[in-house]
Amino acid sequence: MTDRLVICIDKLNNKLKDLLEENKRLKQQHENLQEENRETLRINSKQKEMLQERDKQFEKLVINLEKQKLEGKKRFKQLHNKLLEENKEFSRNNSELKAKLQENDEQLKKFQQEVLSYEKQKVEIEVISQNLEKSLELLELDDEVNENEI
Repeated sequence: MTDRLVICIDKLNNKLKDLLEENKRLKQQHENLQEENRETLRINSKQKEMLQERDKQFEKLVINLEKQKLEGKKRFKQLHNKLLEENKEFSRNNSELKAKLQENDEQLKKFQQEVLSYEKQKVEIEVISQNLEKSLELLELDDEVNENEI
């Protein structure tokens, strides 16, 4: 029985050795995994910091873009209002110019009618002048004839 016991103890010892080696290997594996985990945590922490920094930059960018958008809207509204005022001014000036143009057209028509009237009068005066010249010539001839008769 002692042989058996020794064999059993040897077997148990071998098993214990195997278990101890397995345990040692598992401990080493555990340490390796813990080291990997620490490295992963360190990398994650750095990445988290970087992401937080990017988030801050992104927030600043969004805030700046919102400000620019509001300023752009404000500028657009101001320019729009200015253009509306300028358009009103141009429309008023245009209306005034149209009224002046119509007035000038009416004056031009009156002037043209006066010119036509003066041209008619000129023609009439020329006809009268020619008639007077003929009459004067006739009178002069008559005077000459009358003087010759006397």
